[in-house]
Amino acid sequence: MCRTPSTCDPAGRRTGRRTGRRARWERRSGGRRRSPKALPWDSGRPGGFLGTPAPGRGGEALGRAVASAILPQHRGRPQAVAGDSWGDGGVWAARRTRRGAGLSAWLYFVLAHLIADFVLQPYELVELKRRPVGLVIHTAIHAAVTAVLVAPFVPAWPLLLPPLAVAHYLIDWWKVTASPARGPASLGFFLADQALHLAVLGLAVVAAGLSLRQEITYRSVATTGVLYYGVPYVAATFAGAVATFQVAAAFATRAEPVQWLLPRLRVEGIVARGLALSLVLFAAPLLWPLGAAPFVVRAVADRREPGSWLEAAAGYGLALGLGVLFR
Repeated sequence: MCRTPSTCDPAGRRTGRRTGRRARWERRSGGRRRSPKALPWDSGRPGGFLGTPAPGRGGEALGRAVASAILPQHRGRPQAVAGDSWGDGGVWAARRTRRGAGLSAWLYFVLAHLIADFVLQPYELVELKRRPVGLVIHTAIHAAVTAVLVAPFVPAWPLLLPPLAVAHYLIDWWKVTASPARGPASLGFFLADQALHLAVLGLAVVAAGLSLRQEITYRSVATTGVLYYGVPYVAATFAGAVATFQVAAAFATRAEPVQWLLPRLRVEGIVARGLALSLVLFAAPLLWPLGAAPFVVRAVADRREPGSWLEAAAGYGLALGLGVLFR
């Protein structure tokens, strides 16, 4: 009696030949024992859809063509990068072949600063910062976010955060008390404030015993990739809203510059700058001008405002510059 049903005929006699759905599929596919449910571009090696397909597998050419069109990092790569898949970092895994497996220690501090200064600082807190209690609340938020991001690789973070918090408080107090509400000087104070913050963060990295260029992997390659792209996205979207407001207040591009901090224009600007940044980061340069379309539409809609085109140029220029830096 035949004990292996896959090698038996319907009468139960041994045939010495595999039968059944899987065996028929293997014979039709030329003997390749790949799962019939596998996608045609899944090479079965690290890299998956974005990996370089093995020779002779025509279906995988589709995956390579699409990946090459969307992601310039994959153009002309002779071999797949180990761990290069969406589950293990995706685009980040391709990028780390050029710049290492980690993220600059300084950029972790910068990301914490961007999140605390722009994402977690609503307009009400900005107004409250005119009083000491508002500055204390904002400084505490900044210290907490910094601790979350840098504690895994800075063992002495409890000793580092107090002087960093004091420096942040003093810089913000100086800006709140000395900066005018409007005029070119207000933009200068905003830029000087951010430059001082970034310089202090650089000193904090050195004080922690790290190099400014030292690359650190945050728990996993995938998480590090998310944090890497978090820097330009937070800067372009949330910080970009404040930067556009500062441009409007400095050059009187509209009667009420604060409109850029209110929900309608703020969300619209976040979407426009995020789209422009995404095109620069992940698309071919030929598609970059498409990112300017929302800014042109907004400038045309606000043509009665004296400086609508200056606002559009500032927003698109910020997204374009960040995209080129982090591409």
